[in-house]
Amino acid sequence: MEKLMGDAYLRQKVVICARQHGICEAANIYGFSRKSVWRWMKQYNGTVSSLVMHSTRPLHHPNEHTKEEDELVRAVVESSEKKIGLDKLYMNLIQNYGYKRSRSTLYRVLRRLNINK
Repeated sequence: MEKLMGDAYLRQKVVICARQHGICEAANIYGFSRKSVWRWMKQYNGTVSSLVMHSTRPLHHPNEHTKEEDELVRAVVESSEKKIGLDKLYMNLIQNYGYKRSRSTLYRVLRRLNINK
């Protein structure tokens, strides 16, 4: 976290310099690209925290399993009185419950849910 704040303070210096001397001059002095200086000037609102880098990692995947699908898989596995293989489970889900995912996705879900049948 200290490194991120240190970078933010440096960006603040660059923005202040750019306001006084111009963007090209600030970019040359500090060794950043003009595009970066422009971006920092746009996002700078007077506080250092506005210049802290944030993660660009997505919070979820658009095609991830829903909770309903996880509950369906868990319920079908628990309702079977004997151990069934992955192929039989997959075919049961497709034919009887309208499961739309691939077999390998079902395998990953079973591993994630710690279902060892």
